Amino acid sequence: DQAHKYCIQKGGQVQPYAEFLHDLSSREVLTSLVYSVLDSVGEADKELNIAAVYHSLAELLQDFGTERPTLVVVVGNQLRANEGEVAPFLSGFSELGRYQMDILGLGEDFDVREARKLVRSLNARIVPIKSFSAQLYDDYLLSAIGRLLSDKAHMRPGE
Repeated sequence: DQAHKYCIQKGGQVQPYAEFLHDLSSREVLTSLVYSVLDSVGEADKELNIAAVYHSLAELLQDFGTERPTLVVVVGNQLRANEGEVAPFLSGFSELGRYQMDILGLGEDFDVREARKLVRSLNARIVPIKSFSAQLYDDYLLSAIGRLLSDKAHMRPGE
């Protein structure tokens, strides 16, 4: 058996993913996820490390497994990173299936060309957003979930 960051043991079975319907009602799983969020918030005052962001995303995709569709939403106004630093994590994404990554680029300064270059090998969409509203986000999220659940959205790039 191979241990993962978020393993959940049920009797003799160890599952390397969290099922939202059943597992998130568990106090232990919720506590673990809350601590993960608090760890991230504790580092929020430091300089943004894009390589660490992609590393965390790759780990989360592995933790949730490839058997269910997964939507990854990245919200921000910059993606500048040394391509050599993020390449191992980005190549890890391309080995995983059944995910859709949407990058919501906020503001006038968001560089769409740079974003496309960085995620060219991924199952990713760039969504430039000049101004943000709750209605816009709700509409986006509903359409993204619909795309993810369709047959086309969860295929690996190149299939």
